[in-house]
Amino acid sequence: MATLDMRRAGLNCVEYKNGARHTLSDYADMAIRTASKRAYLYGEGEKRQEWGIGTVIMVKRGNPCPKCAPFVGRVLIDDVWSGGKPDGKHKLMSDAIKAGLYHPRCKDSHTTYFEGITEEDPYTDEERDELEEEYNQEQKDNYYKRKAEQEERMGALALDADNKEMHERRSTACAIHIDESGSNQRVKPEEPSVENANNIASEAIIEQYDHRIKDLHVNYVPSSEWTEDQKKAVADFAGMDAKLAEATARQFKNLSAEYNSMCQKIDVVKFESMMSSAPASTSPQMHIQQATISFNKGIVNNYDSFMERMRKAVSNGQFPMMPESEYEKYVITHEFAHTLMDFESPLKNYVGAETKHIRDARKEIRNIREEYNERIRELTIAQKKAELEALTSFNENDWKKAGVLTEKLNEIRISKYADMSIDEFMAEAFTDAKIGSSPSEYSKRVLDVIEKHFKKDTLENAGNSSKIVSGGISGARNPFGEKAKEHAQKYYGLVRSMKTDVAKISKTTGMDEKDIQTVKDFIFNEKHDLGGNELEYFEPDYMMAESWRRLTEGKPEQHDITMLNHEIYERKLMLKGLTQAEAHLQASQKYNYAREAGEYYAKIKKYKKE
Repeated sequence: MATLDMRRAGLNCVEYKNGARHTLSDYADMAIRTASKRAYLYGEGEKRQEWGIGTVIMVKRGNPCPKCAPFVGRVLIDDVWSGGKPDGKHKLMSDAIKAGLYHPRCKDSHTTYFEGITEEDPYTDEERDELEEEYNQEQKDNYYKRKAEQEERMGALALDADNKEMHERRSTACAIHIDESGSNQRVKPEEPSVENANNIASEAIIEQYDHRIKDLHVNYVPSSEWTEDQKKAVADFAGMDAKLAEATARQFKNLSAEYNSMCQKIDVVKFESMMSSAPASTSPQMHIQQATISFNKGIVNNYDSFMERMRKAVSNGQFPMMPESEYEKYVITHEFAHTLMDFESPLKNYVGAETKHIRDARKEIRNIREEYNERIRELTIAQKKAELEALTSFNENDWKKAGVLTEKLNEIRISKYADMSIDEFMAEAFTDAKIGSSPSEYSKRVLDVIEKHFKKDTLENAGNSSKIVSGGISGARNPFGEKAKEHAQKYYGLVRSMKTDVAKISKTTGMDEKDIQTVKDFIFNEKHDLGGNELEYFEPDYMMAESWRRLTEGKPEQHDITMLNHEIYERKLMLKGLTQAEAHLQASQKYNYAREAGEYYAKIKKYKKE
């Protein structure tokens, strides 16, 4: 019986003050989380004491527990860590803790409150009632999760086959209960559909259309005056494989969020015999600044045959080298480039829009192509000559020389398709730079030109209405506002898709590209142990997003450089075994990005309300 009890309870040898008993692993998890949070709060509090700021605001998050919800979104006087003094206006942190805030395993946190910058945003009574329901559901799910673990443990330790089977059934039943309840439900991914692809692409086209009216001053009828049938007609993937259609639509949406395109329609049609081998084509109508992307129904109607076609085209050099995971994105990325500008159409960009950037882009890309063709010609001649010498001399060094030239030629060459025309050179270079596995240096240069002339302003992506100029700092916004959070989330996603930012930042700062890539991976691409049950990405941070933007644009502030040094050092400390909170605290003592960024934004006296 004693053995059975131990199997059921585990090593339940830690007893709390209230009589509750917990396993060693459970207690260790709680203790590590609590210690890490206290270390972090202590470090942040010391910094606020240096600044002479004693006010903090509890960060608003999705599902606080009933004990913490009354304080979330509210300003408190931090008399525990920051040395704040009562002001008769705000509650004390010490009183909030007595009332239940920062209990063991508490997921809530606070940040510095700047008078006149940050705004209180507490939950309403109705919202707190909903949160309490969600919290209670989460507690039920946790109960069944523990029961499932208990039964799994008893099954693993059981000696009798029947008992093992019984406990496995019970463990499965508990897991199913979690699935059928609320917050922990494992939702099956929605099946790809043409309808969903239509919705995704239509939304992107209409947003792009309205953007061009507002910001590029193109003389169109606003989409608000369109009929529903007109809105549905802008994207129709009927005839394309559903999986391929949805992947295409999502890539189109991502590209549309980055660049000013003239695409106003996407469809799938049957191509005539002359074009039957082409997967798609773009028809520009430059006199009205519009373009239509049409996919070849005979090629895109079957996913497997499309992927096999892509494998052959990539392997023989017809298309740029790219991972197989990017094959779905190739055609739309290539055709999207054609919607940015056209080199051969006799009618250029009418309807009163500003077109100097298009003329400049054409000129710069023509020059890059001329350099590219000359370099390919020179290397091809040298490579053939070296091969001929190697064949006649049978000298190993001659073969090595020929091999080096062949590798160099492969590094520079974009694709065979890029040799077709200036239009195809531009589109293939853009595609190579965006999704290629090892983009040509000439592809990167073409992408730089396109980003200079067609990229939407990064602040525009998150809502340009909140952009302000104040206190001598241009383009800043409330770093703690909702729009700033939205901007950070979008910009983090954008950074993950960037191909040239590391090289640009290295050139700006003089730091090694490997170090910059390490920082990028650490902040944006890698998941970390942040004290939760699973590895997580860092929460998108507006100030860090803006630092990365300025570094990429070659206009860094001092605290942007500090951020690079801080993250390099923090990562080194984590590799030595420190937790993220401990590493962050130590790194801040040497490279205090939070303080420098706080001082930078503190210069702004007033933010535009968001």
